[in-house]
Amino acid sequence: MGNVVKLFARNGIDYSAFMLNVLRRTGSVISGPDALTAWYPTAPPSGRMEIFCPNMPGAYTGMIDHLTMAEGFEVEDVIHPDRSQNPHAFQAIYSDRAFGRTVKAAITMKKSRPTVLTQFTCIILICSSTDSPLPTVMELPSTLFMNAITGSSLVSFYPGYTFNAEGLMNYEDPVLPRSIPSTNKFQNANFNVLMKIPRPFATDHRCGFHYLCPNMLRNTLDNRSAITDITRVYEDDPIPQKAGRRLVVWRLRCAGKCGEGMLPEPYQMESVVAVYVTQNFVVVDSW
Repeated sequence: MGNVVKLFARNGIDYSAFMLNVLRRTGSVISGPDALTAWYPTAPPSGRMEIFCPNMPGAYTGMIDHLTMAEGFEVEDVIHPDRSQNPHAFQAIYSDRAFGRTVKAAITMKKSRPTVLTQFTCIILICSSTDSPLPTVMELPSTLFMNAITGSSLVSFYPGYTFNAEGLMNYEDPVLPRSIPSTNKFQNANFNVLMKIPRPFATDHRCGFHYLCPNMLRNTLDNRSAITDITRVYEDDPIPQKAGRRLVVWRLRCAGKCGEGMLPEPYQMESVVAVYVTQNFVVVDSW
C-alpha cells in the first residue's frame, strides 16, 4: 500500500483512498511503466500515470470526473481517431506503430505542481472492450509493463520475468529495447529487457506450455499471475456487474516465432474477451 501511495503522490494524486475506490467502481486499472514502481520503488518514473478504462458507460467519465473535481486535473488533449483513416493514431504514446489496436481514445490530463513549472501528467486510455481494460495492457511494448493496480490489488501478469527484473519485448518483428524510450529507460536502470531475435528466441522455450514460453495461451484465471491484496479497500457505491466470471485470453505479439505451426485459431467463449496480439490480430468482446 505504501508504494502505491507514493506512486499516486508522485503523479499528483492527493486522495489515494478515493482513487482506489474509483478504480474499483469503474473497473479501471493503472498500468504501464510507472505502475512498475509499486514493485520496484527505485525504478525510474515515467513522468506520467496511465489509467486504462473499459469502454463502459460511467467508467471513463467517472474517472475523468474524479480527476477534474477531486484532484484538480484538466483535460489538455484528446485523441479519438477514425481508425480507418489513421490506423497509427496512437503511435506517439509508445513509439509503436502497432500499439492502439484495442484503444478507442486517449485523453491527456494535466495538473499544475505547486512549486515548479512542470505539470503532473495523466493519460486515460479508453479501451475498445466494454468488459475489461486488460486487452490494452497486453499490447504494451514489454512484459515488464504488464502489471496492474486495481482498486483492491496489485497484479503482475508475467511474474516469472517481472520479479526477476526482466521484460520480454512484445513485438512481432525484432526490436532493439533502446529504440523505444520507455524500455530504454529501464534498460539503463539495470533491468534486463530481452530483445526478440529470429533465432534463437529470447527464451529457450518454444513449447507453448512452460510458464516462461511466449507462445503460451494465457488467461486471467490460470493462476500464473501474481496478485497481492491492497489493504484498506473501500467498498462504497460499486457499479453492478453482469453475471458470469470474466476471463481475458491472450498471447504476446512476439509469439509468432515460438512454436511455429502450433498457433490455434482464435476462438470465442461466452463471457470472454479473447486477445490474440499476433500477426492475425483478433479481439472478441463477448457477453
